[in-house]
Amino acid sequence: MFGLIIALIFILAPTTSLASSDCRDIVKISPSKATMEKEDESHPANDAIDMKNDTFALSATSNGSKYLRVNFNHAIEIRRIVIVNRKDCCQSRAIGITPRIFAKNDAVKRCPKIENTESVYVIQCYGIGDEIELYQTKGTGSDPPIINLAEIYVYGILLPASKC
Repeated sequence: MFGLIIALIFILAPTTSLASSDCRDIVKISPSKATMEKEDESHPANDAIDMKNDTFALSATSNGSKYLRVNFNHAIEIRRIVIVNRKDCCQSRAIGITPRIFAKNDAVKRCPKIENTESVYVIQCYGIGDEIELYQTKGTGSDPPIINLAEIYVYGILLPASKC
């Protein structure tokens, strides 16, 4: 319960300052678009970035999908990725998702893999890139790999960062 409260603070806070030697602020960064390898037409990839926890992105379940990508159209210094799981069902489908940071279509950083079922995941991951990819490595039961998430929030520093 305590972890959920801390995670909600990260999600709801529009700007979070982090004391650092160069005085840069960590902020919630809005992506420009989301894409999925194969998406369900009723629940497209952009539903994962619409800032509404009651919508969700779902890959086409007949063939599965291995990734969902979130694009920022410019480089950012990524510090934290928050993934909100669906409330109503299928939370175990998040197990096996590995966030990765991309810069100009090249993977530059692999973040910690989701290993358990939670309502909200707060993943500390540092890297500079213009995209985040959530890569699903396993299916649940007899299902193929499926992306099925409510929301993705990314926190970082806008580049170029200003000096103090």
